[in-house]
Amino acid sequence: TPPVSDGPFARWEDARVFLAVARASSLSAAARRLGTDQSTVSRRLASLERSLGRTLFERGPRGLLPTRHGTAMLTAAEDVERAMHA
Repeated sequence: TPPVSDGPFARWEDARVFLAVARASSLSAAARRLGTDQSTVSRRLASLERSLGRTLFERGPRGLLPTRHGTAMLTAAEDVERAMHA
């Protein structure tokens, strides 16, 4: 995927996976939305969290909920999404 920004989402695929997880609150639902499997979404999310050095989602009984850092990154991801669809 080509670079799309200088921010935390240098690649559209990173923003796309992040948004799918944030909107679905589960890896399996995000995978269905993206047309891929749960393990791929899990690997991509883990890779993004490692590259940023931050945990973006807390895993709990109610699914995946954005951490403080994840919530702060939501606007950046939505900006990338708008740019990709413009």
